[in-house]
Amino acid sequence: MTTELIERQTVKTLVENYELALSELRLGVALLRSAYDRVGDLWNGNLHNYDLTYDATILDMEKHVRQRQWQKIITQLDITKIMSVEAKNELDKQLYDYNGKDELPALTVENVYEVLQGFIGNSDKYFQEAIKEVFDWLRPGKWDTHKTNKKFYVGEKVIINGGINVDQWFMRINYYDEPRLTALDNVFHLLDGQGCTKYPFDFKTVLAAACTEKKFDCQTEY
Repeated sequence: MTTELIERQTVKTLVENYELALSELRLGVALLRSAYDRVGDLWNGNLHNYDLTYDATILDMEKHVRQRQWQKIITQLDITKIMSVEAKNELDKQLYDYNGKDELPALTVENVYEVLQGFIGNSDKYFQEAIKEVFDWLRPGKWDTHKTNKKFYVGEKVIINGGINVDQWFMRINYYDEPRLTALDNVFHLLDGQGCTKYPFDFKTVLAAACTEKKFDCQTEY
């Protein structure tokens, strides 16, 4: 993994857009406050006049913009595709928990590259964790009695209990197993030197399409 992963839109451009958005946001709030001082009530509905009177309002808005821009950067890195489900969930808590503790650094070019280098330096660790997590998931658990499932190695056939929810109206992938199926697909591809799986040929998408068509079997290359 290299910094080429983010060349779709340069780090400098992303940071500049963020800084420009903050400037426009602050100006917008200042203009709204001025309009409120002149005429009083401005609107009804989701926005309220009292929001303009609190400095916390603009601080919350700035936090939201910073989180959205960090989300965009991390998504472009594609690093989450080699992470274990557990590691990705921890990262998502930082990126998407708007009401929790703000753990995201300031959005600067230097900080983005520092985060990027940290991901690069830990990529082998992330992949090893993902392999172990997939391996443990494919082995039988305490209540798994399927004869095809092997305890100490992954055989040619593994049965996953409850991976698909089926009733008389629809079939769909179990929400809990969706990220594990994606991790499984990525691990197989990466172990084979093929890089991360790509939409729409990834296993989860193919399986979801089969569910929509109510097919009871489907397969991908792996």
